[in-house]
Amino acid sequence: MRLKAFPLAWSLLAVAAGSAHAISVESDQGRVLINRGAGFRTVVNSTQGAVGNRVLASAQSRARVVYDNGCVVVIEPGQTYTIAQTPPCAPGTTGGEAAGGVAGVTAAEVATGAVVVGAGIGAIVYIANQSKSP
Repeated sequence: MRLKAFPLAWSLLAVAAGSAHAISVESDQGRVLINRGAGFRTVVNSTQGAVGNRVLASAQSRARVVYDNGCVVVIEPGQTYTIAQTPPCAPGTTGGEAAGGVAGVTAAEVATGAVVVGAGIGAIVYIANQSKSP
């Protein structure tokens, strides 16, 4: 019985490892390129990507990197994106940034951070002005 379990365990491990990083690179428009370590190659419609691959949307082009959890990273004209080990956004959402941005930070999160920082600065200024004697 032990010998039968061994091939089954390896088969399950191979299936799990193969599906762990199903990453699709899709060309929405224009010329999209992917570099798998041996130079950039043209993406025709779509191709499988892997962690560490770089995707480039040339001028007047647009691409999408779709992770297996449904996270979509949009690559605008002139931007590059390095496929990350961990999807940079929640399942089924669009997020992340190309061209060296901070992946996984949405515009709403940046706006919320700006409001929090602004409120903190405002509170400090208010308290500083209150402590001054007239």
